[in-house]
Amino acid sequence: MADLWARVQKTTITKHLREVEENIMSNQKITALLTKKGRVSYNHGGKNLDWRIKKSRNSMVGYGDMQGVNFDRVNRHEVATLDWRGYMLSEAVSKLEKLANKGKEAIVNFVSELTESMIDDIKYHFAREFYLDGNASGRDHAIHGFLSWLGYTSNAQYTAPSDTYAGLSTVLGNYGGSVVSGAWPSGKFDPEYYFWSPLIVNYTHADFGANWAASCIDALRNGIIFQKNAKGIQGQLDVILITASMYADFLDQLDEKERIQVERGAKNSDLIALGFKDVVNFDGVDVTYEVDTPDTQGFGLNFKELELCSMQSQLFVPGSDYDLNTVADRYTLDFFGNLKGNPRASILWDNIT
Repeated sequence: MADLWARVQKTTITKHLREVEENIMSNQKITALLTKKGRVSYNHGGKNLDWRIKKSRNSMVGYGDMQGVNFDRVNRHEVATLDWRGYMLSEAVSKLEKLANKGKEAIVNFVSELTESMIDDIKYHFAREFYLDGNASGRDHAIHGFLSWLGYTSNAQYTAPSDTYAGLSTVLGNYGGSVVSGAWPSGKFDPEYYFWSPLIVNYTHADFGANWAASCIDALRNGIIFQKNAKGIQGQLDVILITASMYADFLDQLDEKERIQVERGAKNSDLIALGFKDVVNFDGVDVTYEVDTPDTQGFGLNFKELELCSMQSQLFVPGSDYDLNTVADRYTLDFFGNLKGNPRASILWDNIT
């Protein structure tokens, strides 16, 4: 009987999870965009997650008739490597609780309600992880969220990045290359100079304004322009995520001309197509807010350069068994994988000064 009970419980929780996992992915803007753009992948294996990053290009030279040609080898790539990370959510239901829950089809209903609660809990916690630093102390098992590659050390208007992500440094010029002309980030640079370096905008710098409300239009616009200038059309941002209070200040600052741009651009918004209404399109980029966005910070993201990698056939995998020692059914939901990103395709707006 105990074996039959365990089979019924496991079948029920698995079936129910599959029915509601779509809701997990569509409820939050980050996971909704990852899903819509096909940036969630499954069944990864191996001892770690690694991929090749193109850092440089071969050079073209002028050529005259019958001139000698030099054939040199060119190393265009670096290897980025992340370890796998995991999460576990667990819960038990005692025999006494099941007896108290007796009634028509109560076994199935009870497990369904429990699964709903567990899924709601993991959804609440998992969405927050995208904004955190997987390299921070005490987060050895957490995924590498956006702040894993957005560290800095100075307080300039465009702050020099200083971090390590996937085993590679984000410091400008760390892998060679040079400044062709101008200064970061508005100038021209060899690809090696900035291929792994994010753009970090200090929106409270004196050249912008004293606070977010005063500076948000210029700070956002300059960030969008310089990001596109450095990366080209493939590096254009998909979305800017800020806090709710920052979003309110931003809306207050939009003038009538910008509101017309919002109305014309909204029909092309992926987030609006997904059913989110708290979105405006500014200079070709969706701007919105999420409750999990850290205070004072905004994130510019290109989803072509993000990928949520799962080691399993779905994101959250259920498990269950019957424990004779405690006379209870035990349930788990687990995730194993990591978030793969490209620092060069990201922007951080922060209150640095």
